[in-house]
Amino acid sequence: ILQPYILGRVAGYFTLIPTMTRQEAYIYASIMVVITILAALIQQHTNMWLLELGMKLRIASSSLIYRK
Repeated sequence: ILQPYILGRVAGYFTLIPTMTRQEAYIYASIMVVITILAALIQQHTNMWLLELGMKLRIASSSLIYRK
């Protein structure tokens, strides 16, 4: 949700009549990098958790089938 807004702010620096200073553009670009890194880390942990949950569900369903 934040990435498109921040990207729009960074793009505002490259218009014909810039609406921000170079320092503000650097700040927004840095925020964009931090958000991207955090999103990648959060996504990795979520995917790992979901894979582990799927494995547990598969094992539980297999044990129910073979228990009968």
